[in-house]
Amino acid sequence: MVRVDVSEIELLPDRFIALLIEEKITSSAQYYFVEQKGENYYYTKDKIAIKISKSVFANTTYCCRKLIN
Repeated sequence: MVRVDVSEIELLPDRFIALLIEEKITSSAQYYFVEQKGENYYYTKDKIAIKISKSVFANTTYCCRKLIN
């Protein structure tokens, strides 16, 4: 697992795990699968892709990558 500051989010792969805060629902942060498509980011909740902005990301984003030998 790699810790990435939200200011460096453009450097992440197209798919990653992120700590997000859903302000409309709750102010607590949860981990979600995030996918970048073009300029937009989407997270998956209950098998539904939801479009988000960069401002939704918590102070720290986590990127999980599978290592291939």
